[in-house]
Formats: sequence, C-alpha cells, structure tokens
Amino acid sequence: MRELGIDADEGLHASFTDVEAWFPQCRFTDCRHQAEPGCAVLAALADGSLPRERWEHYVARQHENKHVQDKTSYLIDKRARNKTNAMWSKQTKKNGGWRMEDMNIQFETLINALSRQFKKDIISADCQTKPLQGGTVGNVYLVTGIADTADGEKWPYRIVLKIQQKWERYGDPGSWRREYDLYASDLGATFSDAFRWPTCYHAEINAEENEFQLWLEYIDGVTGLDLTVDMYEQAALELGRYQGKLYAEQPAVLQSLTNLSHADLMKNTYLHYRSWPVVYDYIRSENCDFPQHVRQMIIDIDEHADEILDRIEKLPLVLCHRDFWVTNLIYADEKIALIDWDTSGWGYLGEDLASLIADEADIDHMVENYQRCVPAYYKGFSEYADVPPITEHCVYELILLGFGYRLVEWYLHTEDDDEKTKHFHTLQKIYEMKTTPVLG
Repeated sequence: MRELGIDADEGLHASFTDVEAWFPQCRFTDCRHQAEPGCAVLAALADGSLPRERWEHYVARQHENKHVQDKTSYLIDKRARNKTNAMWSKQTKKNGGWRMEDMNIQFETLINALSRQFKKDIISADCQTKPLQGGTVGNVYLVTGIADTADGEKWPYRIVLKIQQKWERYGDPGSWRREYDLYASDLGATFSDAFRWPTCYHAEINAEENEFQLWLEYIDGVTGLDLTVDMYEQAALELGRYQGKLYAEQPAVLQSLTNLSHADLMKNTYLHYRSWPVVYDYIRSENCDFPQHVRQMIIDIDEHADEILDRIEKLPLVLCHRDFWVTNLIYADEKIALIDWDTSGWGYLGEDLASLIADEADIDHMVENYQRCVPAYYKGFSEYADVPPITEHCVYELILLGFGYRLVEWYLHTEDDDEKTKHFHTLQKIYEMKTTPVLG
C-alpha cells in the first residue's frame, strides 16, 4: 500500500517542515492560505521569508498526494467490488439468481421499464439478477425473467440495471452523474442506427441526488479483445462519422449539455502525471526496466510538450466519449454500440481514437489497428466536415500524452507478471507506431 501512496502525507510533512512551520502562525486554524486575513503564509511570501518556488513545490506535492490517494481509494473500492461481484456470481449460480427483494428493486420501476422495453402493458414479472463485470465504477446487473402482459402473453426479458452512487473523480467531480444527465437530455436523437448507445427505458435519481438508476437495453455482441481488426476499423469509421456530423451540424442539444468534462482534461491529466516523481523519475533512472528507446520516446514528448499541445489545440473540438476502449464497445449485427458515458465531454479530434488503439490494447494487432483506424476515422469525419490533412494527425502524440506515463504507472504498481509484460509490450508497440505510416 505504501507504493500506492497511502503514506504519502508522511513524506510531505518530512520534506516541508520549513513550509508547514508557518501554519500555526495563521490567525485561523482552518486557513487555506489563499486570501484569508492574517495568513502567515501569504505574509511570508510577500516579504520573501518563504520563497515562492518552495511554496509552489509544496502545493504541487499536495495535489500529487491527493491524486495518488484518490486513485488508491478507487483501486481498493474496485478490488472490493470485484471480490463482491465474484461472490455474488457464485451465489447466483448456487441459488438460481438473486431475487428482486435481495436487490431492493422497486416492483413498479421494473414494470415501468419492461412496459417501455416491450411497448406493451406489462402487469407482472419475476426477476433474477447477476452482476455484470466491467470497468464501470457503478454497480451493473443483468436482470432476467418472464414478464406477463395484460392480454395474457408471457415474454422472456433481459434488461441491464446500473446503480451509481456519488463519488468524485479526480479533476472531474461531476462525472458520477453525467450518464444520468445525458440520458435525461435529447442526446439520444443524435445517434445513427450504425453507432449508438443502449436505449434507456427508465432513469431516476434519488431525492438526495447522490444515487441514480438506469434501466438499459441489453445488447449481446462481440466486445473486448474478441473484437477483430475489421471491427476496430468500423468502430473508428463510425466514431469519425458521429463526431463529424455533430461538429458540422451543431445540434441545439450540444448547447444544453452543461455537465461535460472540459477540453483541457487530457492535457491536465498528462501534466499531472508528468509532475509525479514516481513515474517521472523512474523513466529517467538507471533502474528503469524499459529499453532506452522507449524511455527516450516519453522524454521526447516531455521536451516538446508545449509545441505538441499547441498543435493539438488547433484541431477541431468535438464531443468525445473519453473512455472509448474495447470493453465499452459492443459489435452486434454489424453495428457499434457504446456504453459507459460518464467521462464524456469536449475534446480534440483523435482523442477517442487514441483510447481505442492504446487502452487495454490488442498488442498483437496494435500497430495494424493504428494503420487502419486512423484513415478510417478521418474518412468518417470528412464525410461531414473539413478535416486537417491526415499527414498532420496527432493520434500518435495523443496516445503518448494519454497513456505514456499511465502505462509506466500500471507497470510499477501491478504485482502480476503477465500484466507487467503487457504494459511493457504496449509501450514498445507505441514506439513502433512512430515510424509506421498509416494506410490510405
């Protein structure tokens, strides 16, 4: 746990005793050292007693510690959730499924959702549930049973229930309820038959506004690393078409979406990782396990970051999913469905494509996916809007900014040798992309 930063505050106090010595001299014990009257820190900064560079270093370390602790809490919660889900799955098989009362599912809510699903008057239904595995932070269940209609018919059903409690994602505090807000909007009308999200049959948020439920269409198809290269390419094409259409038409619903992640989220995430000594120093240390060319690849991005970010910020600003990786993609009936929209927001052309290629990558086909998906994405976008020349695409740079240090972090913190090998080879494949021309 120490590796993940649980004792990070100890190091902060030990390294900055000179800074924290000013705190007891503040007028207020809860002083935030920002604009409060009688703040000893501000006074010391003003007269030079506390060097500003020293203070800024302290604040940066504070932010770093919070990031590590937030991530640690998330990982602990995720492990606990996975352990609970595994236990529930075992119990489900033993008992034939969880009952409605076990899940605290409201009968009226289930009936309402099923009536909308079947577009019939459902009067009764039995219910069994089992947890669905996935990367989402919420709890997701497959609910199955037999529904009885008012005219005596019996309909077998499958429907997904997502229960999301309030939590705070680093740098994006509104993300916990974003999916509810999006389903409550008219965004669903912007999708095509070939690229869409699951239909929502019922959405509700509690009175305290700290938990919501979504009752969603269950889509059975190919997902995860079972996706083929052709499916990757189609996902890239349809993503380009969707973003290009929205960019060109600017439907009114886009102006009404207030709870979206900001365009600088990717940039800020990269800068935050870069300021983290655990990964920054490791990639430059003699003890680093990565070969020199991979290390230099990340160092080169750091050295040219301002120039690269300037190029990226000149690209079209589009609505991004921001978690566009294989586990959130479902290929069914030659169409693409996309789940888990809680990180979505404004981003730059190619951000989602970078996730498709590099996040939990199909390592054996990673370079081929890069070669084929970049032109497919640009082709789809250009059907609706002008696009910069494909020779000026920044997908390789977006991959490194978004996943370079993150893969180093994953490598350092996993105890699984197979996972270490996967992260090691993913960075090697990213290096190979640098000299690999895209097709078309």
